[in-house]
Amino acid sequence: MQKRHATKGKSVILHSPPVWGQGGQLSPDEFKRERLYQVCIAIARRMLAKNIITEDTHFQIDAFLLEKHRPLLGGLKVNARDLSAQSDE
Repeated sequence: MQKRHATKGKSVILHSPPVWGQGGQLSPDEFKRERLYQVCIAIARRMLAKNIITEDTHFQIDAFLLEKHRPLLGGLKVNARDLSAQSDE
């Protein structure tokens, strides 16, 4: 599946890469959810790097985006904050 997306006068082809699921590929809905999550969290990461938001706010944004978009790959990451909280107990 290919979609064309125009960015700053350039045409970019976005592919739905084979990962897993039915037939070894993400469904169009799964791909859309993953793409939306990755774009949004990338913006939040940049804001964190520029000190526009705090780590706590970034964590809240990430939790909200995970719940909203339910990404397959983005949901696999292990949050360092969760690990440190478990080790403190």
